[in-house]
Amino acid sequence: MRKTIIFIFCLVLLFFNFNTEIKGLLLQLNSFDQMKRLLLIVITISCYTLPVTLLLNYKMQVISFNELLWFILNSSFIAGTFSYYLIYQLDNFIIKNSSISLLGAALEEVLKALAFILAFFLIYKKNKYNILNIFAFASLLGLGFQMYEDYIYFLNSVDQGSIIFLKSMFERLSNSISSHWMYTGITSFGIITLLEKNITKSISMLLLISPAVLHIIWNSSWNNSTFISSILSAITVYLYFYSYKTAYDYSQNTNGFHFKV
Repeated sequence: MRKTIIFIFCLVLLFFNFNTEIKGLLLQLNSFDQMKRLLLIVITISCYTLPVTLLLNYKMQVISFNELLWFILNSSFIAGTFSYYLIYQLDNFIIKNSSISLLGAALEEVLKALAFILAFFLIYKKNKYNILNIFAFASLLGLGFQMYEDYIYFLNSVDQGSIIFLKSMFERLSNSISSHWMYTGITSFGIITLLEKNITKSISMLLLISPAVLHIIWNSSWNNSTFISSILSAITVYLYFYSYKTAYDYSQNTNGFHFKV
């Protein structure tokens, strides 16, 4: 009964936020040129969304379409929408834009982790999922958040000049490899290993905290060169594949994930 009530509440939030986004989109698009740019936005986001989704499905055992859709929608229209709203509200109280970007980075990681815990709680069945499955779900949730963030970012620049618009799209696309889908996968794996206690607590805490730290540094003035951003991306990719390898090894030696709800 408890799960049913929470599930219905989540569905209400999903539909409310989705319909709000559609209404806002329809109000903003007033020309055929803007429509063409919207199509370009969809194509650009698909350039990384489809390969990552296929990779997760192939490497991390079978993920059903319902599970895929559930985690992506939760990240986009719950974590993504509320993150955008809260950061917008913070902008009214904080003067320095640099502070907004740093606080926003930490806030996003916290909201994604909470959205993951909630989404997994609602589909959890004892012995059905191993750690590798859960790691894949967390990565999908991060991917959905990344899709929403890029969509908002592109939509806000849809009225700018064509060259500026295209440059922003290429920049976002180039950074998509080591972005939210990896951050959330790493963070959630840190949560899982803290619960399961299958690796040392210090490593679990490192995995739990490092995505927020990397995200904050990425948004900070320290990230002022291609060399620095390359180091941050390399660390993110390393931690993600370390988490994947650990999750894969552990999943071969256990029947499922166990905790009381």
